[in-house]
Amino acid sequence: MINYINNDKEFNPIKVGKQGTLFELFVSRIEEAKKKDPNIQVLFDKSIVNLKGNLRQFDVLIKSQINEYEITVAVECKEYTTPVTNQYFRNRIR
Repeated sequence: MINYINNDKEFNPIKVGKQGTLFELFVSRIEEAKKKDPNIQVLFDKSIVNLKGNLRQFDVLIKSQINEYEITVAVECKEYTTPVTNQYFRNRIR
């Protein structure tokens, strides 16, 4: 069964079919609720180009700007029995 979720801003349903999608959406909603600056962008299921020029998908991206510096925080939502290593995440952004 496929469920759809309304994103509250405009009716643009999000297809929920793969395992983990609801948790990823939940994390993005928490980050959206926590933000104090309206210029911060919280993006769900977005891709960015990594340092090698490859397109990489991340569950949540948080974008902001501090002075002249653009800041991007990539969030991966995982349900593992052990913590994900730093090397795993480094391989995703390189």
